[in-house]
Amino acid sequence: MDRQTIETKFREIILKRVKGLEPAMLKADTDLGVLGVDSLARSWILADTEEAFNQPVRIEEAMNLRTLALMVDHMDKKLNG
Repeated sequence: MDRQTIETKFREIILKRVKGLEPAMLKADTDLGVLGVDSLARSWILADTEEAFNQPVRIEEAMNLRTLALMVDHMDKKLNG
């Protein structure tokens, strides 16, 4: 799966789980906490991520994925080496 597809999927997941977040607000390097991602939303995003990419994500990994860019980088490495 290419990086653009990975990013698109993450954007869809995040926008689905964070109420009131507009697509233009979701910048690659913005901390998700600033955008309103709380622990509950993070849990749902994690579950959706595992389902969308068919890849497990450990809690320890997820805690370090604080931006869209970090999420995309992490999944790109898992899927494409």
